[in-house]
Amino acid sequence: MESGSPCQLLLAAVSNRFILSGGAFIYKLGRHCFRILHLDDTAAEEAHIDTRNIYTQLYGHAPRQPFYVDFIHYEKGILSLLLEGYDSSWCRLVVCDVQHRCILDSESLPGRNSIFVRNDEHDLYYGIIVDDPVSKWRWSLRGFNIKSRQWGHKFLLDVGFFGDRLGENVCFEIIDGVLYGASSSCSPLGPVMYDLQRSYYHWFRMRTSDSSTLQHLSGSFKGGNAVKRHAFDIMKLSQDEATGDVSFYLACAQIPYGRTERCCYRQVLVPAEHLNNFGQEGDWAITIPSMSCHVGDVYSPRFETICANDYDPRTDSFIDLVNEPSTTTRKHFRLRTRVRPQRRPVRSASPAWAFHGDVEWQQEEAIACLWPPEVKRGHDESTMGMLFNLMTPISEPVKKVRRDFDGRVFVFSPVSEAGLHGTIVLVSFDPALRIPGLRKADGTKPQSVPQKLLELPDMPELGNEEWMAPAKPFHLILGAADGGRAAGYDFTH
Repeated sequence: MESGSPCQLLLAAVSNRFILSGGAFIYKLGRHCFRILHLDDTAAEEAHIDTRNIYTQLYGHAPRQPFYVDFIHYEKGILSLLLEGYDSSWCRLVVCDVQHRCILDSESLPGRNSIFVRNDEHDLYYGIIVDDPVSKWRWSLRGFNIKSRQWGHKFLLDVGFFGDRLGENVCFEIIDGVLYGASSSCSPLGPVMYDLQRSYYHWFRMRTSDSSTLQHLSGSFKGGNAVKRHAFDIMKLSQDEATGDVSFYLACAQIPYGRTERCCYRQVLVPAEHLNNFGQEGDWAITIPSMSCHVGDVYSPRFETICANDYDPRTDSFIDLVNEPSTTTRKHFRLRTRVRPQRRPVRSASPAWAFHGDVEWQQEEAIACLWPPEVKRGHDESTMGMLFNLMTPISEPVKKVRRDFDGRVFVFSPVSEAGLHGTIVLVSFDPALRIPGLRKADGTKPQSVPQKLLELPDMPELGNEEWMAPAKPFHLILGAADGGRAAGYDFTH
């Protein structure tokens, strides 16, 4: 990730709805079906799921009226779905065990306002915004024990815990059996610049096995770095792999105008030595470090072309999708990833010469890397042209970009003015991932495809009692349909 040079690139699907969750890529296929591709060591078959049969198992009869289905979260083989009537008269959360192909339970919901679901292998929690006579609205949470299939009692979060836009001004995560939530007064609800020194945050934590351990806490942003004014629109909770500290990150995705840096601020919530201390706040709060800052890029006109962006806490890196004039394809524009790490990358383990990104030197040791790189005379121009074509799967001007990012994989789908189902491009920065059938960009043989994978159906037919079956991955279907043209490349050795 820090080198900015991907390990795999492929056309992953065609859909207008997709997420990355729990190490899997999930995308919608038609009105009632969707697919799950596990991005583990070998991304082989896809799980094809038909929600009409899930509906039949829940209610004992086939759907008699139109309904809408959406996937919310996937983790540890547990899939959370939202079923909703078109007239919004009913809304239901459905919890499925994909590994054992069974429906664990379902829960009727009063609505779907900013719904979130998080789970580990033992417990699942969901939360929605409900009406409140005191503060107009509050977060309502409820837990579910996966082994016993029992629901816990509902409870409300503190009035001071505000934020209603997941991933922007509020976030939730389960880390080592503890549910965390954080919200910031730096709300992105309007085009306003916020001063961190005058802002504050609220957060809570509790053991997932015992809701009585719920602790509500708050704090103010402190430290010499908290002096810059920004409009923040990325918020994440993460545990530092090196120190074990649990922190939340507040970043501005877009580079501000003027001579202002784009920054990401990190606030430690629980130092590693206090992760299991659920005593009084005074027992440990005084040891919380001040806020730290990753100073990013200073504005320049070229960054007006950024059309999608995110932040990776694991490597302290900004990742952008840049839309710029094309010099390598017949299209008038091209899309490239741009990775801006806080630390200088180590390139000794990077792929071969032709696939290093173009380096932009910034301040001190920090650099930004654009990929694919410019075509160099004498190198494999046809391969490089194919990379740009894969990265830019539409010919019309880009109106917007749908995207998701989980630290290992970046998926995006450019949408034109027509707004039709978009081609989804998957860019993997994980060298351990092996995707069968991808071509080696250096001309060697592609990754082999097991025969049992080739024999899988493109679109499986499910019986009335079945709601899931294995299916052939999309990139293999595409490669077979167009006479063997590469639907993707593998850049690992």
